[in-house]
Amino acid sequence: MTDKHVEYPFIKFPRVLIEDEKYADISIEAKILYALLLDRLCLSEINADRFTDKNGEIYVIYTVEEVEKKMGIGERRATKSFKELEDCGLIKRTRKYRHLPSLIYISDKVSESAKCGFPNPQNEDSRACKMKVPEPAKRRYINTYNNKTENNNTDTIFSFHMTEDNIRDQIEYDCIAGDKTRTLIDQTVMIMTEVFNGSSPTVRIGKEDMPRETVIARFRQLNSEHILYIVSGIRSDKSGIRNIKQYLLTLLYNVPATMDAETEANFARYRNITGL
Repeated sequence: MTDKHVEYPFIKFPRVLIEDEKYADISIEAKILYALLLDRLCLSEINADRFTDKNGEIYVIYTVEEVEKKMGIGERRATKSFKELEDCGLIKRTRKYRHLPSLIYISDKVSESAKCGFPNPQNEDSRACKMKVPEPAKRRYINTYNNKTENNNTDTIFSFHMTEDNIRDQIEYDCIAGDKTRTLIDQTVMIMTEVFNGSSPTVRIGKEDMPRETVIARFRQLNSEHILYIVSGIRSDKSGIRNIKQYLLTLLYNVPATMDAETEANFARYRNITGL
């Protein structure tokens, strides 16, 4: 048995869900799900430009399938947990399109108390929180994307998987990964993860060695539309691709400029047709 201290990541669990009688009838699974949603909310806040609706409200995306996998429960129990949270007003779900997952809005009354941390011991009913608890989700997001000093193999593996999860959130993986696209999108996620966690100063893009920081900065711009654009192009390319990894790397690096150029060309074509 080793004496080495291991630091584990943690998820904030609001005390109010245990101490307030009005939440007594909610199952423990629903309460854990709420904590997971709060954790995901931190990522949505970091990426507010992509997870804010037209009314300026931030939402999260957490599918039933993801809950099944993370919590090790079946579809019926996962669905029931969501419904419990909705019934007591802790969350609200809306669906923009039938084939896309619901947008989940989290109630302020509990999420705000969770951000406070611990109650004031001098006044149990006090809502003024004097202790500030670090925000693990935000710190995790930043450290994972920029960590280059991992020496412990366990930490390195953990960092790799955390980066992979963050990239999936960035490109809205659950929204775009279908039966026909999942394999290519999984390869894309893996390539991006390797770039973020690589240690060499450069990344080979096409026939040129680019600074890793430049490639990472470019990859930070990518969203679901970029990924779907790449997948669509590859699936329609009948010429055959010898090195799919290098091909995807090049596409990922160039896709923002490629899409912008194509959009401008389409606008120019439209103007020529309409005379505008």
